[in-house]
Amino acid sequence: MRTALFLLLSVSLNGQVRIIENGKAEAVIAAKNPDSSAARTLRDHLREATGLTLPVKAWPVEEPAIVLGTASDFPAQAKKHRLPQLGPEGYVIRTGETRVWLLGNSDRAVMHAVYGLLHRIGFRWF
Repeated sequence: MRTALFLLLSVSLNGQVRIIENGKAEAVIAAKNPDSSAARTLRDHLREATGLTLPVKAWPVEEPAIVLGTASDFPAQAKKHRLPQLGPEGYVIRTGETRVWLLGNSDRAVMHAVYGLLHRIGFRWF
């Protein structure tokens, strides 16, 4: 069941980034500020669902990653995905070759992106 959760991640985001496969973490969480509440929230929720803890590392990283950051952290990516046009709490979730990008116009927007990703892969809070 836990593996199926991450196959859904690949399908729902139209990407091929493997996050967890065969009970093993295949990616890390990367952020300019690895101690951010967004990075901790993502790590903790994924650990609850899978029993695995994805490492949280400072950007840049070589390995496949879920990358968290603001438009000012990643200006080229923000421009590419038209993030500035989305307002102060706007965010995008995009996949690249070895990345899932969770980008927002503010720290609060990055947290919205984290919860947006979690919702897309089946998390619900009641």
